[in-house]
Amino acid sequence: MRTGYRLALGVAGITVVVAIVLLIAEAFGSTRDATGYGQVGVPGRNSVNLPAGDVIIFYGERPTIDLDFPLRVPPNLRLRVRTTNGQSLLGSTPFLSDQFTDGDYERRAVAKLRVPEAGQYEAVSSTHVTPAAHAVISFGHNGSRDFGYVLFVLAGGGLLAGILGVGTTIVARIERD
Repeated sequence: MRTGYRLALGVAGITVVVAIVLLIAEAFGSTRDATGYGQVGVPGRNSVNLPAGDVIIFYGERPTIDLDFPLRVPPNLRLRVRTTNGQSLLGSTPFLSDQFTDGDYERRAVAKLRVPEAGQYEAVSSTHVTPAAHAVISFGHNGSRDFGYVLFVLAGGGLLAGILGVGTTIVARIERD
């Protein structure tokens, strides 16, 4: 067997292995980004950059000692989101999720906000919580799965293996003649 054919088989094998690893990573990886659009301390204010459409609002606290503590959202949690002109965004839909770990914080989705147009907004939280909680309200999204790059890797590896195979075949025919 010629070296070119061995290289083509090696490239094809490596391509399949890499594609399988990427497929598994995409299938089981988390696509949630709880702080993708910014966050504000509780109490506090901050500028956030929100996209048009639905934005998920998360409540989070940094656990101090007990890592398995149940996250309790304050019943009096208040949040105002205003445009740079001072107009308030009205209405959010309750959107609850299970507690999850996100970096140093334990978070839970509390609402979904409909944003009319993308841009800078001012988020203000006037809720008072225990200072030791390091509470924040963040703006983010639940992502979706994207397997397109797995197909890209397979196509690229297949193309390279095909080029090596065809090139080796052409060279072998030229050498025979």
